[in-house]
Amino acid sequence: MQTKEIYLKRIFSTFIIFTLILVFIINEYFNTPERYGDDIFLIQGSILSVIVTIILINFLLFQYNKIIEKIISFKNTYIKLSGFWIIFILSILYKYLIFQFNIYGNYTDTIEGIFFNNEFNDYKLYNYIAYFFYNLSPNHNAYLFIFNNVLGSISLSFFYLILKNINKFTSLNHIVVILIMMYMPMIALETILRVDMLYIFLLITSIYTIILIVDYPTKINIMIFLSIMLLMTFTREQTFYFLPLYLIYILINNFDKKVFVSLSLIIIVTIPSLLIADSNQKNYGVSSKYRDFHLIVKMAQYGYLNENIIKGYENKLSTDAQGLLHEIKHVYQTNILPHKRKSSVNSEAYSYYLFRPDQETIRQKSLITESNVDVDKIHNLIINQLSLLLSKQNSIDLQTFDKKISSLKNNLTKQREKEMLMFIKSLIIHQYLTKTEKVLGNTMMCKINDTNQYKINCLIGIVKSIVNKKYIKNRSDNWYYTKTAFQFALMPNDNNIGYSQHNKINKVQEIILAMPTLYLTQSTLTTTSITGRVPIPVNIGSSQDFYNNNIIPYIFIEKPFQKLYRTPINFWYIFAIWSLILSIFFMKNIKKRNAHIFMALVPLYYGYFLSFATYAEFMRLMIPIIPFVIYNFMCVIKFLCESYLPKYTIKS
Repeated sequence: MQTKEIYLKRIFSTFIIFTLILVFIINEYFNTPERYGDDIFLIQGSILSVIVTIILINFLLFQYNKIIEKIISFKNTYIKLSGFWIIFILSILYKYLIFQFNIYGNYTDTIEGIFFNNEFNDYKLYNYIAYFFYNLSPNHNAYLFIFNNVLGSISLSFFYLILKNINKFTSLNHIVVILIMMYMPMIALETILRVDMLYIFLLITSIYTIILIVDYPTKINIMIFLSIMLLMTFTREQTFYFLPLYLIYILINNFDKKVFVSLSLIIIVTIPSLLIADSNQKNYGVSSKYRDFHLIVKMAQYGYLNENIIKGYENKLSTDAQGLLHEIKHVYQTNILPHKRKSSVNSEAYSYYLFRPDQETIRQKSLITESNVDVDKIHNLIINQLSLLLSKQNSIDLQTFDKKISSLKNNLTKQREKEMLMFIKSLIIHQYLTKTEKVLGNTMMCKINDTNQYKINCLIGIVKSIVNKKYIKNRSDNWYYTKTAFQFALMPNDNNIGYSQHNKINKVQEIILAMPTLYLTQSTLTTTSITGRVPIPVNIGSSQDFYNNNIIPYIFIEKPFQKLYRTPINFWYIFAIWSLILSIFFMKNIKKRNAHIFMALVPLYYGYFLSFATYAEFMRLMIPIIPFVIYNFMCVIKFLCESYLPKYTIKS
């Protein structure tokens, strides 16, 4: 390696190390009340743990590199299977050892709900496959579980083919495959009978075929790629939003039939997406189950319903949008606890509200958090008031109940206590007294027949049940953001056929776009502070059963081995960005460089899209790009090693 190139690589390597250190510095600096008040970056460990992980992975890579020729020689002599099938068999075997040869998962209720009760058929391709197994055998859940296992293992095999195509370093490719194979959340995900494994398979095979087309743009390869993209479109509606990612890769490469592939891809994804949306509208009353629903949740979590922030954009809205905004705000105040919607002290400052519009940060809003209010004090006040009324009468009308509880504010000195009192009053009225809706958890209670009177004894029972620290704490769960959005975007009709939406639901996007910088900033903070978590132990599907007397040594399925994943996955976007940069500057072969750029863009595009488009279950939803995350991490690690230890350059 030339001296100039070595020095250049060491400069870049120094910047990489500095970037990893910088995230710790930024967290330390901004984690004060007067700045941000929380971690900007999700980090499960110390800077020492990051360094140790990098050293251990380096050691593993170099040790494996020393024996790779012997392994390949042994394989060629004694094992006549291709690497594709060896990986498939090893993956299946390893998973079933972890599963202890048990069968997991149940999809029966979902199948029957969709095909017999007209519930929304969101993941169409998977649901039709599930329905096929349902009609085939009463053991359909077992078949679906095996189907998941096969898809998971064959996906890994196809990812290996991607690596072989774009990377000549066999030892690195092997380590990547081993790390993916042993990552517990990927294994646990197969115990959930739903669309995830099918989507992972289609995503990986689509990327494999599009990379293949660049080198071999044959009719059969193009047809296979377009067929996979069509299947993806019928699997998840988000496929339409990933069109730019594939088009970027097509456009940066030069190959025969480039224009044909681009146009065909646009047609094969766009037209079915529109047809699916139209079919959903006709069959269910909504074109998309998730789009508007998620946008309303984002409004609630991102601070759009903050009183101070509303003042800044309300005048930009049309009359219809203003009306919808205030309706959503009312339901939001009914469902969300006061401490989770309390304005930040500095929210009126333009330089601050974009990052922390509310007292709780975007990360804290996604967690169950405790209120600092003395709930017992409020509990006793309400009980005493109702008991006093009970001594004089057995029932009370809603208006009087409202006034009596509201008057208790005079007995409270702290503003947060008054806010909690009014919230509890609103909660009792709207969730327990005036509505009946199973989906939303609303119950019509205490009412005396067709009168406007409510039993006071019954009201006392409700207060005793809900006005306590445990109930209030549990109510800070994400479900109540979901409940807010349900009431506008996805309410089942009374006849249980289809769904209804607010007649002004199309104005949600207008509200969001009235403050695009707020949406952008909070989505970015979601990316850095929420995504990339490594659960140890895993809590997906039936994964808790894996940790009891497992055949696989405990050190591999929990600590310490699973802790090695924290560094690459916590910092997935950092390693992807650096892998992108290194590919641009140091890869000379244009096709290989473009393929590596694409491998870096996949997790960046996908992860950022998730942050924009959803609000929960990020750990599970990030699993499809974990193979790409691990690969980018290993590429950066290899670069670091060869920069500082050029004589130990990794061989092919």
